[in-house]
Amino acid sequence: MTDATARDWAVRDYRAHLLAVAKRAELPTTAPRVLTERIARRFLRAVRGWLATATGP
Repeated sequence: MTDATARDWAVRDYRAHLLAVAKRAELPTTAPRVLTERIARRFLRAVRGWLATATGP
């Protein structure tokens, strides 16, 4: 780009775009909790029961 003003505005616009994308893609700072064996078993049973009713006999 030969025009300094146009170049400066292009850089500003691109930087604003990058900041907006980064803000949308913010990741959580903590990991999800691990299910205990008992809770995982209850969850799997519930899913299995739901699948049995959803798909029919």
